[in-house]
Amino acid sequence: MKCLVLSDQRLFYGLVCRSVGAWVTPYYHLDKGERTPYPDLGEVFRGDPADPETYRMFDPADQYVAVLAYAQRSEAERVARALTRALPQTYLLFLSLDEHLPESAKFERMRARTWDEAFGRSLLHEIRTLVTAWDVERLRAVLAEAKKIGILLQNDPDPDAIASGLALRSLVNRNRVSAPLLSFGAVTRPENLAMLRILDLQVQTIAGPKDLEEFSHLACVDIQPPVFGDRLGGRQIDVVIDHHPEAGGYNARFQDVRPGYGATATIMTEYFRAAGIPMNQRHATALLYGLKTDTLLLGRETSHEDIEAFYFLYRHANLNWLRRMGNPEIPRDALASFGRALARLELDDGLAFAWIGQVREDVIAQVADLLLQVEGAEWAVCAGIAGDNVVASVRNAGYVRAAGDVVKRVFGEIGSAGGHRTMAKVVVPKEAFKNRWQGLNEKAARRAFYGAFLEELRRLREADRREQPAASGAATGAQS
Repeated sequence: MKCLVLSDQRLFYGLVCRSVGAWVTPYYHLDKGERTPYPDLGEVFRGDPADPETYRMFDPADQYVAVLAYAQRSEAERVARALTRALPQTYLLFLSLDEHLPESAKFERMRARTWDEAFGRSLLHEIRTLVTAWDVERLRAVLAEAKKIGILLQNDPDPDAIASGLALRSLVNRNRVSAPLLSFGAVTRPENLAMLRILDLQVQTIAGPKDLEEFSHLACVDIQPPVFGDRLGGRQIDVVIDHHPEAGGYNARFQDVRPGYGATATIMTEYFRAAGIPMNQRHATALLYGLKTDTLLLGRETSHEDIEAFYFLYRHANLNWLRRMGNPEIPRDALASFGRALARLELDDGLAFAWIGQVREDVIAQVADLLLQVEGAEWAVCAGIAGDNVVASVRNAGYVRAAGDVVKRVFGEIGSAGGHRTMAKVVVPKEAFKNRWQGLNEKAARRAFYGAFLEELRRLREADRREQPAASGAATGAQS
């Protein structure tokens, strides 16, 4: 299609010539007697752009696209009126600052975009890539002299943590011997075990501070040091890379925490791209699986950066491996836990709750995901005993209060509690739980989780109701 390009800034012609010239047939407007500003500009037409006669070389029966980039709205509109009078089958694209763009109803076929919308994101991407490349250099400098690096992941590491740990190891040119993936809890979820098997990965289980003595440097990936409590034995953490809310209370030589991102895998993907490291199939599949699981296939707490990373990784990943990891075998004991949860399910005022007793920790999260699918459930809480702790996983539908904020408020004083908007976790030592709620049975769990949580949700709901009339009144007053 023929594209007419008109602007009072000749630099713009150079941008168009080198960016979209291959997609359309451009014709650039120049004043009479004006020299061509670029030797490779191509076709030009001359005359007063506000005079319909200037367009007589074009067939009025044809369709055209016209790009108009003028500093002043009045000039852009004047040119557009002459152009559409001469060539009625023309589609208009206006580019300028926001206050200099015509209103959308001004012409029959038009689009209006600010410079920021048209070019700003690309320019921002280039600047962010430079900053990220600098971050990678700083990261490598911190770990350059390390004899052996311990890459710490959370208990029962999830795909995002495993993939990000693998990526960090490659970024600093280490292997599984000189930079093993570490966790204070074994990997137990079937899909995560499938990921380790298919991608030939290992996560080393450690018990306490003594197991960290062989490492000269430590890095926390997809987690922050305060979560580990005293299990680090006061060790200095050299690197922290995470997407969870900022924990505070620690110092690291290199720290990159981005709560606005849906997955740490997105951060690591940006590191790879900024550093110019080729993305092989193994890394791409791992990072894509981590991003996919942490954002529920881009359906939860997803940023523009997550979407961009997903698109990039998808082109390099092994989709057959991805399918196999996402559909692992389900152990029979997990199915039994699902059965207990459904048999004991309670649903009250939008809260689905189930206590499943002694169980593997990974099953608690799986059951919570299942409970949120129950009709009428806005929140889901599954609780059980895993090792030395009482553990609960919390889920919500995503359009109500943040799950992480709620669990902190209810359980933060006696255990570890926190998370994201749509998912959170509570870990309370068994003895502390027993002392607080007089037991470790279903009745005690109901008092602790169901009663307290439901009371907190009702309090928040009432607070929302009180805020709404005030907001409505303010809006009404503004309109009047």
